[in-house]
Amino acid sequence: MKKGAIEIQFNWIFILIAGGLILALVIGFVSNLLENSNKQDIIKTLGTLETIITATGVVEGESKVVPSPNLVLDYECGELRLDGAAASGTKATFIFAPSLIKGNYLLIWTSSWFVPFYAGNLVYVTTLQTKYNIYYDPSLLDLKEELEDLFPDKLNVEFRTDDNFEDETSPVTIFVYLGTTGDQKNWKGEQFGIEISANVDNRSGGLRFLEKGKTAWTFAHADEWIKTEALAGAIISGNGQIYKCVKEAALERVEIMSAVLLKKIDLIEGADPDKYATAKGILEGMHTAAVGKNLRISDIEDLAWENTILSYEIVPQIY
Repeated sequence: MKKGAIEIQFNWIFILIAGGLILALVIGFVSNLLENSNKQDIIKTLGTLETIITATGVVEGESKVVPSPNLVLDYECGELRLDGAAASGTKATFIFAPSLIKGNYLLIWTSSWFVPFYAGNLVYVTTLQTKYNIYYDPSLLDLKEELEDLFPDKLNVEFRTDDNFEDETSPVTIFVYLGTTGDQKNWKGEQFGIEISANVDNRSGGLRFLEKGKTAWTFAHADEWIKTEALAGAIISGNGQIYKCVKEAALERVEIMSAVLLKKIDLIEGADPDKYATAKGILEGMHTAAVGKNLRISDIEDLAWENTILSYEIVPQIY
């Protein structure tokens, strides 16, 4: 049997096993959630939920809807809280989620983050009852369509080219201003806002996170986004501190991976280091930027181009 066929069969076996495990965990999670009566039960429920999130997060492109009767979770970076009890077993996973996770159905999905080498899976957690109102500038139609492709079909999201969203009764509403601005709504439930700007290439841009004030939005945090997968994380969380924490954790992975790839170049460049000189310089810049919790889209694209050039040579590629 050919190697490729063996790998495909192995991948399918892995997906089936992971799927069966997640299904069993979901059944246990719902049962525990309905029976919560003391702190020990609550911690057990949180542990099961963390396992579901972690198991989902290792499968690229995975999407799950998990029944969660009367669920109200608080989330900080890597820490879930239920009725005051906390569990932090998800800190090894890059999870974007609102600070308040409230609803009867959890929605969990993943997306791989390439910069341009694989740096891990990003995990998005929200509920079907959380509403995402995205008011976008028509000039950013391409970016809007990229987000639509990235979002799962069951995400409760509405795209409009105006701010005339109907009054909502969702427990949590996140207003997203994609190249636009808008006023705070006097609706029931929790509200969060985020203003997004995009650079010319629509591959990076700025973020302004907003919090609900007495009558108008108040500024909370400013940041940057690189690639649509990270932008989706900012939208799903709607929270500047959560986004910052997850982004920095992901950049620590980039720091490690870039150091590993630099070691690889040292081993493979041999007697012809000139072939790898440009790529090595880019990687060194990426490593330095990642250490400083930053990254440039130009470095990502330049490194991808250098790796493509090497694919036409009789030499090993960088990644």
